[in-house]
Amino acid sequence: MRNLMKQVTLTEQAAVHNNNENAPKYDEKSASKQEWKFWQTQPVPTIGTKIDTTNIGPIESNKSVDEIRQEPYELPNGFFWDDIDIHVDEQLQELCTFLDEHYIEDDGNNFRLKYSMPFLRWALCVPDWLKKFHVGVRVTKSSKLVGFISAVPIRIRVYDKELSMVDINFLCVHKKLRLKRLSPVLIKEITRRGHLEKYFQAVYTAAPFLPGLACKARYWHRLLNVKKLLAIKFAFLGRNVTMQRMQKIYRLPETTQVTGFREIRDADMPQAWKILTQYLTKFDLAPVFSLDEFEYLCKNRSNIVSAFVVESDQGEITDFISYYHLPSTIINHPEYKTLNACYMYYYAASRTPLTDLVNDCLIQAHNSGFDVFNALDIMNNKEFLKKLKFGDGDGNLQYYVYNWKCPLMPPENMSFFKKKSTTNENIASGGGGGDSSMFGLTQKLKADKTKGLDSNNQQDFEQHHIAYGTNHIPRKPISYLPFTSELKTEHEFRHPLLLGDVLSADDLIVEVNDLAVDASSITDLTFSL
Repeated sequence: MRNLMKQVTLTEQAAVHNNNENAPKYDEKSASKQEWKFWQTQPVPTIGTKIDTTNIGPIESNKSVDEIRQEPYELPNGFFWDDIDIHVDEQLQELCTFLDEHYIEDDGNNFRLKYSMPFLRWALCVPDWLKKFHVGVRVTKSSKLVGFISAVPIRIRVYDKELSMVDINFLCVHKKLRLKRLSPVLIKEITRRGHLEKYFQAVYTAAPFLPGLACKARYWHRLLNVKKLLAIKFAFLGRNVTMQRMQKIYRLPETTQVTGFREIRDADMPQAWKILTQYLTKFDLAPVFSLDEFEYLCKNRSNIVSAFVVESDQGEITDFISYYHLPSTIINHPEYKTLNACYMYYYAASRTPLTDLVNDCLIQAHNSGFDVFNALDIMNNKEFLKKLKFGDGDGNLQYYVYNWKCPLMPPENMSFFKKKSTTNENIASGGGGGDSSMFGLTQKLKADKTKGLDSNNQQDFEQHHIAYGTNHIPRKPISYLPFTSELKTEHEFRHPLLLGDVLSADDLIVEVNDLAVDASSITDLTFSL
Protein backbone atom coordinates (compact mmCIF):
# COMPACT_ATOMS: atom_id res chain seq x y z
CA MET A 1 0.00 0.00 0.00
CA ARG A 2 2.76 2.45 0.93
CA ASN A 3 4.53 1.75 -2.38
CA LEU A 4 1.28 2.40 -4.22
CA MET A 5 0.91 5.71 -2.43
CA LYS A 6 4.45 6.71 -3.34
CA GLN A 7 3.86 5.77 -6.96
CA VAL A 8 0.70 7.84 -7.17
CA THR A 9 2.36 10.77 -5.45
CA LEU A 10 5.40 10.80 -7.74
CA THR A 11 3.28 10.41 -10.86
CA GLU A 12 0.99 13.28 -9.95
CA GLN A 13 3.88 15.43 -8.77
CA ALA A 14 5.57 14.97 -12.13
CA ALA A 15 2.36 15.93 -13.87
CA VAL A 16 2.21 19.13 -11.86
CA HIS A 17 5.76 20.15 -12.69
CA ASN A 18 5.36 19.24 -16.35
CA ASN A 19 2.32 21.47 -16.66
CA ASN A 20 3.57 24.62 -14.97
CA GLU A 21 3.33 26.42 -18.29
CA ASN A 22 -0.43 25.91 -18.08
CA ALA A 23 -0.75 27.50 -14.65
CA PRO A 24 -3.27 30.34 -14.33
CA LYS A 25 -2.01 33.71 -15.50
CA TYR A 26 -2.59 37.07 -13.90
CA ASP A 27 -2.52 39.35 -16.93
CA GLU A 28 -4.60 39.34 -20.10
CA LYS A 29 -1.72 38.73 -22.51
CA SER A 30 -0.50 35.59 -20.73
CA ALA A 31 -4.00 34.30 -20.02
CA SER A 32 -5.03 34.67 -23.67
CA LYS A 33 -2.37 32.11 -24.63
CA GLN A 34 -3.58 29.54 -22.13
CA GLU A 35 -5.81 26.62 -23.01
CA TRP A 36 -8.94 26.80 -20.86
CA LYS A 37 -10.11 23.19 -21.02
CA PHE A 38 -13.13 23.70 -18.82
CA TRP A 39 -14.12 27.30 -19.53
CA GLN A 40 -14.01 26.89 -23.30
CA THR A 41 -17.06 24.64 -22.88
CA GLN A 42 -18.94 27.24 -20.82
CA PRO A 43 -20.98 30.33 -21.83
CA VAL A 44 -18.38 32.98 -21.00
CA PRO A 45 -16.61 35.41 -23.37
CA THR A 46 -13.12 34.43 -24.47
CA ILE A 47 -10.22 36.47 -23.14
CA GLY A 48 -9.66 39.60 -25.17
CA THR A 49 -13.24 39.88 -26.41
CA LYS A 50 -14.25 43.55 -26.46
CA ILE A 51 -17.86 44.17 -25.49
CA ASP A 52 -19.56 47.54 -25.63
CA THR A 53 -22.67 48.72 -23.82
CA THR A 54 -24.85 48.07 -26.89
CA ASN A 55 -24.07 44.35 -26.79
CA ILE A 56 -24.94 43.49 -23.17
CA GLY A 57 -26.92 40.29 -22.79
CA PRO A 58 -26.91 36.51 -22.34
CA ILE A 59 -24.53 34.26 -24.26
CA GLU A 60 -26.91 31.30 -24.16
CA SER A 61 -30.67 31.64 -24.16
CA ASN A 62 -32.69 30.46 -21.19
CA LYS A 63 -33.58 26.78 -21.39
CA SER A 64 -36.92 25.09 -21.02
CA VAL A 65 -37.32 22.36 -18.43
CA ASP A 66 -37.21 19.73 -21.19
CA GLU A 67 -33.77 20.99 -22.27
CA ILE A 68 -32.25 20.68 -18.79
CA ARG A 69 -30.67 17.50 -17.51
CA GLN A 70 -33.02 16.05 -14.88
CA GLU A 71 -30.63 13.66 -13.13
CA PRO A 72 -27.52 14.64 -11.14
CA TYR A 73 -24.16 14.20 -12.84
CA GLU A 74 -22.71 10.76 -12.26
CA LEU A 75 -20.05 10.24 -9.61
CA PRO A 76 -17.57 7.33 -9.52
CA ASN A 77 -18.38 4.26 -7.46
CA GLY A 78 -17.75 5.00 -3.81
CA PHE A 79 -19.11 8.56 -3.83
CA PHE A 80 -22.58 10.09 -3.65
CA TRP A 81 -24.29 13.48 -3.71
CA ASP A 82 -25.67 14.78 -0.43
CA ASP A 83 -27.35 18.13 0.24
CA ILE A 84 -26.07 19.72 3.45
CA ASP A 85 -28.84 20.77 5.84
CA ILE A 86 -27.54 24.03 7.27
CA HIS A 87 -30.19 24.02 10.00
CA VAL A 88 -28.97 20.73 11.44
CA ASP A 89 -26.16 21.70 13.80
CA GLU A 90 -24.23 18.46 13.31
CA GLN A 91 -24.13 18.92 9.53
CA LEU A 92 -23.27 22.61 9.79
CA GLN A 93 -20.44 21.84 12.21
CA GLU A 94 -19.18 19.18 9.80
CA LEU A 95 -19.14 21.78 7.01
CA CYS A 96 -17.29 24.25 9.24
CA THR A 97 -14.67 21.63 10.03
CA PHE A 98 -14.35 20.66 6.36
CA LEU A 99 -13.79 24.29 5.30
CA ASP A 100 -11.38 24.88 8.18
CA GLU A 101 -9.25 21.93 7.08
CA HIS A 102 -9.44 22.24 3.30
CA TYR A 103 -10.45 25.77 2.29
CA ILE A 104 -7.71 28.22 3.29
CA GLU A 105 -4.41 27.93 5.07
CA ASP A 106 -1.30 30.08 4.77
CA ASP A 107 1.89 28.71 3.24
CA GLY A 108 3.78 29.14 6.48
CA ASN A 109 1.22 27.05 8.34
CA ASN A 110 0.64 30.00 10.67
CA PHE A 111 -2.95 31.02 9.87
CA ARG A 112 -6.14 29.21 8.96
CA LEU A 113 -9.42 30.88 8.00
CA LYS A 114 -12.03 30.26 10.68
CA TYR A 115 -15.70 30.11 9.67
CA SER A 116 -18.12 29.92 12.57
CA MET A 117 -21.44 28.10 12.42
CA PRO A 118 -23.45 31.36 12.78
CA PHE A 119 -21.43 33.01 9.99
CA LEU A 120 -21.96 30.13 7.55
CA ARG A 121 -25.65 29.92 8.40
CA TRP A 122 -25.97 33.67 7.76
CA ALA A 123 -24.05 33.48 4.47
CA LEU A 124 -25.88 30.43 3.11
CA CYS A 125 -29.44 31.01 4.31
CA VAL A 126 -30.30 34.35 2.73
CA PRO A 127 -33.97 35.00 1.86
CA ASP A 128 -35.26 32.47 -0.70
CA TRP A 129 -32.35 30.10 -0.08
CA LEU A 130 -32.72 26.49 -1.22
CA LYS A 131 -31.31 23.40 0.47
CA LYS A 132 -30.61 21.88 -2.95
CA PHE A 133 -28.07 24.68 -3.52
CA HIS A 134 -25.87 23.44 -0.64
CA VAL A 135 -24.26 20.59 -2.55
CA GLY A 136 -21.98 18.05 -0.92
CA VAL A 137 -20.12 14.95 -2.10
CA ARG A 138 -19.54 12.12 0.38
CA VAL A 139 -17.65 8.83 0.45
CA THR A 140 -20.18 5.98 0.42
CA LYS A 141 -18.36 3.75 2.90
CA SER A 142 -17.65 6.36 5.57
CA SER A 143 -20.08 9.22 4.71
CA LYS A 144 -17.05 11.52 4.93
CA LEU A 145 -17.60 14.93 3.31
CA VAL A 146 -15.02 15.44 0.53
CA GLY A 147 -16.54 18.16 -1.66
CA PHE A 148 -18.86 21.16 -1.39
CA ILE A 149 -20.23 24.03 -3.45
CA SER A 150 -23.03 26.49 -2.72
CA ALA A 151 -25.24 29.02 -4.44
CA VAL A 152 -27.57 31.64 -3.02
CA PRO A 153 -30.19 33.61 -4.97
CA ILE A 154 -29.51 37.28 -5.55
CA ARG A 155 -30.91 40.07 -7.70
CA ILE A 156 -28.12 41.88 -9.57
CA ARG A 157 -28.17 44.92 -11.85
CA VAL A 158 -25.47 44.82 -14.53
CA TYR A 159 -25.43 48.22 -16.20
CA ASP A 160 -29.10 48.78 -17.03
CA LYS A 161 -30.16 45.10 -16.94
CA GLU A 162 -31.60 43.64 -13.73
CA LEU A 163 -31.21 39.86 -13.40
CA SER A 164 -32.08 37.06 -11.00
CA MET A 165 -28.81 35.19 -10.47
CA VAL A 166 -27.06 32.92 -8.02
CA ASP A 167 -23.93 33.84 -6.12
CA ILE A 168 -21.51 30.88 -6.23
CA ASN A 169 -19.50 30.36 -3.07
CA PHE A 170 -17.46 27.99 -0.90
CA LEU A 171 -16.26 25.66 -3.66
CA CYS A 172 -14.02 23.26 -1.76
CA VAL A 173 -12.57 19.79 -2.42
CA HIS A 174 -10.76 17.55 0.06
CA LYS A 175 -7.05 18.14 -0.50
CA LYS A 176 -6.41 14.40 -0.93
CA LEU A 177 -8.79 14.29 -3.91
CA ARG A 178 -7.20 17.08 -5.90
CA LEU A 179 -6.28 16.41 -9.52
CA LYS A 180 -9.32 14.09 -9.72
CA ARG A 181 -11.62 16.52 -11.57
CA LEU A 182 -14.22 16.75 -8.85
CA SER A 183 -14.44 20.55 -9.06
CA PRO A 184 -15.79 20.72 -12.63
CA VAL A 185 -18.44 18.18 -11.70
CA LEU A 186 -19.46 20.25 -8.68
CA ILE A 187 -19.74 23.36 -10.86
CA LYS A 188 -21.74 21.59 -13.55
CA GLU A 189 -24.05 20.10 -10.92
CA ILE A 190 -24.74 23.46 -9.23
CA THR A 191 -25.32 24.93 -12.71
CA ARG A 192 -27.82 22.18 -13.50
CA ARG A 193 -29.68 22.76 -10.26
CA GLY A 194 -29.71 26.49 -10.87
CA HIS A 195 -31.18 26.00 -14.34
CA LEU A 196 -33.98 23.86 -12.91
CA GLU A 197 -34.88 26.81 -10.67
CA LYS A 198 -34.68 29.22 -13.65
CA TYR A 199 -31.35 30.80 -12.72
CA PHE A 200 -29.30 31.10 -15.91
CA GLN A 201 -26.69 33.62 -14.75
CA ALA A 202 -24.25 33.55 -11.82
CA VAL A 203 -21.66 35.82 -10.23
CA TYR A 204 -18.36 34.51 -8.87
CA THR A 205 -14.84 35.69 -8.12
CA ALA A 206 -11.31 34.33 -8.56
CA ALA A 207 -7.71 35.50 -8.24
CA PRO A 208 -6.32 34.62 -11.70
CA PHE A 209 -7.27 36.13 -15.04
CA LEU A 210 -10.00 33.88 -16.50
CA PRO A 211 -12.31 34.10 -19.51
CA GLY A 212 -15.26 36.43 -18.99
CA LEU A 213 -13.69 39.06 -16.72
CA ALA A 214 -16.15 41.75 -15.61
CA CYS A 215 -14.02 43.68 -13.10
CA LYS A 216 -10.62 43.54 -11.41
CA ALA A 217 -10.30 44.78 -7.82
CA ARG A 218 -7.54 44.87 -5.22
CA TYR A 219 -7.43 44.40 -1.45
CA TRP A 220 -6.10 47.01 0.98
CA HIS A 221 -5.37 46.52 4.69
CA ARG A 222 -5.34 48.84 7.68
CA LEU A 223 -3.39 47.78 10.78
CA LEU A 224 -5.28 48.21 14.05
CA ASN A 225 -3.39 46.13 16.65
CA VAL A 226 0.21 46.88 15.71
CA LYS A 227 1.87 45.01 18.58
CA LYS A 228 -0.02 41.79 17.87
CA LEU A 229 0.46 41.96 14.09
CA LEU A 230 4.19 42.38 14.59
CA ALA A 231 4.30 39.48 17.05
CA ILE A 232 2.55 37.08 14.68
CA LYS A 233 4.65 38.31 11.71
CA PHE A 234 1.70 39.77 9.87
CA ALA A 235 3.64 43.05 9.73
CA PHE A 236 7.27 44.04 10.11
CA LEU A 237 9.06 47.13 11.31
CA GLY A 238 10.65 49.22 8.58
CA ARG A 239 14.19 50.54 8.71
CA ASN A 240 14.78 52.92 11.62
CA VAL A 241 11.20 52.38 12.82
CA THR A 242 10.50 51.51 16.44
CA MET A 243 7.35 49.79 17.63
CA GLN A 244 6.43 52.95 19.52
CA ARG A 245 6.60 55.04 16.37
CA MET A 246 4.66 52.50 14.38
CA GLN A 247 1.96 52.42 17.05
CA LYS A 248 1.83 56.21 16.98
CA ILE A 249 1.40 56.25 13.20
CA TYR A 250 -1.60 53.91 13.39
CA ARG A 251 -3.11 55.31 16.57
CA LEU A 252 -6.82 56.12 16.38
CA PRO A 253 -9.01 58.36 18.55
CA GLU A 254 -10.72 56.61 21.44
CA THR A 255 -14.21 57.79 20.46
CA THR A 256 -16.00 58.31 17.15
CA GLN A 257 -15.85 61.78 15.61
CA VAL A 258 -18.99 62.14 13.46
CA THR A 259 -21.94 63.74 15.24
CA GLY A 260 -24.88 61.32 15.31
CA PHE A 261 -22.79 58.23 14.44
CA ARG A 262 -24.21 55.18 16.26
CA GLU A 263 -25.11 51.52 15.88
CA ILE A 264 -28.06 50.80 13.61
CA ARG A 265 -31.39 49.87 15.24
CA ASP A 266 -34.31 47.87 13.89
CA ALA A 267 -36.34 51.06 13.49
CA ASP A 268 -33.61 52.52 11.25
CA MET A 269 -33.69 49.74 8.69
CA PRO A 270 -36.30 51.19 6.26
CA GLN A 271 -34.50 54.57 6.05
CA ALA A 272 -31.07 52.94 5.76
CA TRP A 273 -32.37 50.62 3.03
CA LYS A 274 -33.70 53.58 1.03
CA ILE A 275 -30.44 55.52 1.14
CA LEU A 276 -28.39 52.41 0.27
CA THR A 277 -30.73 51.54 -2.61
CA GLN A 278 -30.32 55.05 -4.00
CA TYR A 279 -26.56 55.06 -3.44
CA LEU A 280 -26.04 51.78 -5.31
CA THR A 281 -27.63 53.20 -8.47
CA LYS A 282 -24.34 55.03 -9.10
CA PHE A 283 -22.50 51.79 -9.88
CA ASP A 284 -22.49 49.55 -12.96
CA LEU A 285 -22.79 46.25 -11.08
CA ALA A 286 -24.78 46.29 -7.87
CA PRO A 287 -27.17 44.12 -5.87
CA VAL A 288 -30.83 45.05 -5.81
CA PHE A 289 -32.01 44.34 -2.28
CA SER A 290 -35.54 44.07 -1.02
CA LEU A 291 -36.09 45.49 2.46
CA ASP A 292 -36.17 41.94 3.86
CA GLU A 293 -32.84 41.11 2.19
CA PHE A 294 -31.24 44.31 3.45
CA GLU A 295 -32.42 43.66 7.00
CA TYR A 296 -31.13 40.10 6.84
CA LEU A 297 -27.70 40.99 5.45
CA CYS A 298 -26.97 44.34 7.06
CA LYS A 299 -28.40 44.44 10.55
CA ASN A 300 -26.11 44.02 13.54
CA ARG A 301 -25.32 40.38 14.26
CA SER A 302 -22.94 39.42 17.03
CA ASN A 303 -19.60 38.24 15.60
CA ILE A 304 -20.94 38.52 12.03
CA VAL A 305 -21.92 42.07 11.02
CA SER A 306 -21.46 45.50 12.59
CA ALA A 307 -23.61 48.26 11.07
CA PHE A 308 -23.89 51.96 11.85
CA VAL A 309 -25.88 55.00 10.81
CA VAL A 310 -25.61 58.75 11.16
CA GLU A 311 -28.70 60.37 12.62
CA SER A 312 -29.32 64.10 12.14
CA ASP A 313 -30.56 66.44 14.86
CA GLN A 314 -34.02 66.07 13.31
CA GLY A 315 -33.94 62.28 13.72
CA GLU A 316 -33.33 61.55 10.02
CA ILE A 317 -30.98 58.73 9.01
CA THR A 318 -28.54 60.32 6.58
CA ASP A 319 -25.75 57.76 6.18
CA PHE A 320 -25.14 54.03 6.58
CA ILE A 321 -21.97 51.93 6.82
CA SER A 322 -21.09 48.35 7.82
CA TYR A 323 -18.36 45.75 8.03
CA TYR A 324 -18.40 41.99 8.55
CA HIS A 325 -16.25 39.79 10.80
CA LEU A 326 -14.10 36.87 9.57
CA PRO A 327 -11.28 35.70 11.87
CA SER A 328 -8.42 33.28 11.32
CA THR A 329 -6.85 30.78 13.69
CA ILE A 330 -3.21 31.54 14.51
CA ILE A 331 -1.40 28.20 14.52
CA ASN A 332 1.34 27.32 17.00
CA HIS A 333 1.83 30.78 18.48
CA PRO A 334 2.63 30.78 22.21
CA GLU A 335 0.49 33.83 23.01
CA TYR A 336 -2.05 34.60 20.29
CA LYS A 337 -4.65 32.12 19.02
CA THR A 338 -6.95 34.21 16.77
CA LEU A 339 -6.39 36.92 14.16
CA ASN A 340 -9.46 39.13 14.36
CA ALA A 341 -10.13 40.60 10.93
CA CYS A 342 -13.04 42.61 9.59
CA TYR A 343 -13.97 43.63 6.05
CA MET A 344 -15.61 46.70 4.62
CA TYR A 345 -19.18 45.88 3.63
CA TYR A 346 -22.05 47.94 2.18
CA TYR A 347 -22.32 51.66 2.84
CA ALA A 348 -24.12 54.79 1.66
CA ALA A 349 -22.44 58.14 2.32
CA SER A 350 -25.09 60.65 1.32
CA ARG A 351 -24.24 63.64 3.57
CA THR A 352 -21.22 62.68 5.68
CA PRO A 353 -17.84 62.50 3.90
CA LEU A 354 -16.98 58.86 3.27
CA THR A 355 -13.53 59.21 4.83
CA ASP A 356 -15.10 60.40 8.08
CA LEU A 357 -17.56 57.49 8.08
CA VAL A 358 -14.81 54.92 7.53
CA ASN A 359 -12.59 56.55 10.14
CA ASP A 360 -15.34 56.05 12.71
CA CYS A 361 -15.66 52.43 11.55
CA LEU A 362 -11.94 51.97 12.17
CA ILE A 363 -12.35 53.40 15.66
CA GLN A 364 -15.28 51.08 16.36
CA ALA A 365 -13.38 48.08 15.00
CA HIS A 366 -10.31 48.88 17.07
CA ASN A 367 -12.38 49.37 20.21
CA SER A 368 -14.12 46.04 19.50
CA GLY A 369 -10.82 44.15 19.48
CA PHE A 370 -10.14 43.74 15.75
CA ASP A 371 -6.53 43.46 14.62
CA VAL A 372 -6.81 44.44 10.95
CA PHE A 373 -9.44 46.11 8.75
CA ASN A 374 -9.60 45.03 5.08
CA ALA A 375 -11.19 46.78 2.11
CA LEU A 376 -11.34 46.33 -1.65
CA ASP A 377 -10.77 49.32 -3.92
CA ILE A 378 -14.33 49.04 -5.27
CA MET A 379 -17.14 51.62 -4.97
CA ASN A 380 -15.73 54.94 -3.73
CA ASN A 381 -13.12 53.34 -1.50
CA LYS A 382 -10.19 55.04 -3.22
CA GLU A 383 -11.34 58.25 -1.53
CA PHE A 384 -10.18 57.01 1.87
CA LEU A 385 -7.64 54.19 1.41
CA LYS A 386 -4.45 56.26 1.45
CA LYS A 387 -5.84 58.99 3.69
CA LEU A 388 -6.63 56.45 6.42
CA LYS A 389 -3.30 54.58 6.14
CA PHE A 390 -4.47 51.43 4.37
CA GLY A 391 -1.68 49.47 2.69
CA ASP A 392 -2.31 47.98 -0.73
CA GLY A 393 -1.76 44.34 -1.57
CA ASP A 394 -0.29 43.12 -4.85
CA GLY A 395 -2.96 40.57 -5.74
CA ASN A 396 -6.30 41.07 -7.42
CA LEU A 397 -9.84 39.90 -6.90
CA GLN A 398 -11.50 39.30 -10.26
CA TYR A 399 -15.27 39.42 -10.71
CA TYR A 400 -17.02 37.24 -13.31
CA VAL A 401 -20.59 36.92 -14.54
CA TYR A 402 -21.57 33.52 -15.92
CA ASN A 403 -23.55 33.48 -19.19
CA TRP A 404 -23.63 37.26 -19.55
CA LYS A 405 -21.76 39.64 -21.84
CA CYS A 406 -20.86 43.03 -20.42
CA PRO A 407 -18.03 45.54 -20.82
CA LEU A 408 -15.09 45.41 -18.44
CA MET A 409 -15.73 47.91 -15.65
CA PRO A 410 -13.22 49.71 -13.40
CA PRO A 411 -13.37 48.77 -9.69
CA GLU A 412 -14.95 52.09 -8.73
CA ASN A 413 -18.01 51.02 -10.74
CA MET A 414 -18.38 47.73 -8.81
CA SER A 415 -20.49 47.51 -5.64
CA PHE A 416 -20.96 43.82 -4.90
CA PHE A 417 -19.35 42.14 -1.89
CA LYS A 418 -18.56 38.48 -1.40
CA LYS A 419 -18.98 37.41 2.23
CA LYS A 420 -15.91 35.19 2.19
CA SER A 421 -12.79 34.47 0.21
CA THR A 422 -13.27 33.64 -3.37
CA THR A 423 -13.03 30.05 -4.18
CA ASN A 424 -9.70 28.95 -5.24
CA GLU A 425 -9.43 25.96 -7.35
CA ASN A 426 -8.33 23.88 -10.30
CA ILE A 427 -11.15 23.19 -12.71
CA ALA A 428 -9.18 20.99 -15.06
CA SER A 429 -7.67 18.81 -12.40
CA GLY A 430 -10.35 18.92 -9.76
CA GLY A 431 -8.75 20.84 -6.95
CA GLY A 432 -10.77 22.99 -4.64
CA GLY A 433 -9.99 25.34 -1.86
CA GLY A 434 -10.47 28.92 -0.82
CA ASP A 435 -8.69 32.02 -1.95
CA SER A 436 -6.72 33.63 0.80
CA SER A 437 -6.38 37.04 -0.73
CA MET A 438 -8.59 38.33 2.00
CA PHE A 439 -5.95 37.46 4.52
CA GLY A 440 -3.64 40.34 4.44
CA LEU A 441 -0.68 42.15 3.11
CA THR A 442 1.43 40.90 0.32
CA GLN A 443 4.87 40.21 -0.99
CA LYS A 444 5.27 43.61 -2.61
CA LEU A 445 5.02 45.20 0.81
CA LYS A 446 7.40 42.65 2.24
CA ALA A 447 9.84 43.76 -0.45
CA ASP A 448 9.51 47.30 0.91
CA LYS A 449 10.85 45.91 4.18
CA THR A 450 13.80 44.42 2.33
CA LYS A 451 14.55 47.77 0.71
CA GLY A 452 13.97 49.45 4.03
CA LEU A 453 11.58 52.27 4.74
CA ASP A 454 13.17 55.50 5.88
CA SER A 455 11.51 56.45 9.15
CA ASN A 456 12.67 60.02 8.64
CA ASN A 457 10.87 60.28 5.31
CA GLN A 458 7.20 60.99 5.97
CA GLN A 459 6.42 60.29 2.32
CA ASP A 460 7.54 56.70 2.84
CA PHE A 461 4.96 56.33 5.57
CA GLU A 462 2.23 58.03 3.59
CA GLN A 463 2.87 55.77 0.62
CA HIS A 464 3.81 52.47 2.27
CA HIS A 465 2.79 52.93 5.89
CA ILE A 466 5.01 50.14 7.12
CA ALA A 467 6.55 46.98 5.78
CA TYR A 468 3.71 44.48 5.91
CA GLY A 469 4.78 40.91 6.22
CA THR A 470 4.22 37.66 4.47
CA ASN A 471 1.96 36.74 1.60
CA HIS A 472 -1.23 38.19 3.02
CA ILE A 473 -0.59 35.63 5.62
CA PRO A 474 1.68 33.22 3.84
CA ARG A 475 -0.53 30.38 2.77
CA LYS A 476 0.36 26.74 2.93
CA PRO A 477 0.26 25.51 -0.69
CA ILE A 478 -2.79 23.33 -0.36
CA SER A 479 -5.52 25.07 -2.30
CA TYR A 480 -6.61 25.96 -5.78
CA LEU A 481 -8.30 28.86 -7.34
CA PRO A 482 -12.03 28.45 -7.97
CA PHE A 483 -13.16 28.27 -11.51
CA THR A 484 -9.66 28.07 -12.97
CA SER A 485 -8.62 25.52 -15.51
CA GLU A 486 -5.02 25.04 -14.50
CA LEU A 487 -2.84 24.90 -11.40
CA LYS A 488 -2.05 28.14 -9.65
CA THR A 489 1.69 28.44 -9.16
CA GLU A 490 2.11 31.98 -7.86
CA HIS A 491 0.94 33.53 -4.64
CA GLU A 492 -1.87 35.99 -5.10
CA PHE A 493 -4.13 37.86 -2.80
CA ARG A 494 -7.93 37.76 -2.77
CA HIS A 495 -11.26 38.15 -0.82
CA PRO A 496 -14.08 36.35 1.38
CA LEU A 497 -16.79 34.60 0.76
CA LEU A 498 -15.11 32.76 -2.22
CA LEU A 499 -10.24 32.77 -3.00
CA GLY A 500 -4.58 30.15 -5.16
CA ASP A 501 -1.97 28.14 -4.15
CA VAL A 502 0.80 25.78 -5.20
CA LEU A 503 0.71 22.03 -4.75
CA SER A 504 3.45 20.35 -2.76
CA ALA A 505 4.31 16.68 -2.97
CA ASP A 506 2.69 16.03 0.40
CA ASP A 507 -0.60 17.43 -0.84
CA LEU A 508 -0.75 14.89 -3.65
CA ILE A 509 -0.73 11.78 -1.47
CA VAL A 510 -4.09 10.03 -1.55
CA GLU A 511 -4.56 8.20 1.72
CA VAL A 512 -6.95 5.43 0.87
CA ASN A 513 -7.80 4.48 4.43
CA ASP A 514 -8.79 8.04 5.32
CA LEU A 515 -11.30 8.23 2.50
CA ALA A 516 -12.39 4.60 2.53
CA VAL A 517 -11.75 4.22 -1.20
CA ASP A 518 -10.64 0.89 -2.65
CA ALA A 519 -6.88 1.05 -3.25
CA SER A 520 -7.24 -0.46 -6.71
CA SER A 521 -9.21 2.59 -7.83
CA ILE A 522 -6.62 5.20 -6.89
CA THR A 523 -4.85 5.45 -10.24
CA ASP A 524 -8.13 5.42 -12.15
CA LEU A 525 -10.22 7.64 -9.90
CA THR A 526 -11.32 10.57 -12.03
CA PHE A 527 -14.57 12.47 -11.83
CA SER A 528 -15.70 12.57 -15.44
CA LEU A 529 -17.96 15.17 -16.99
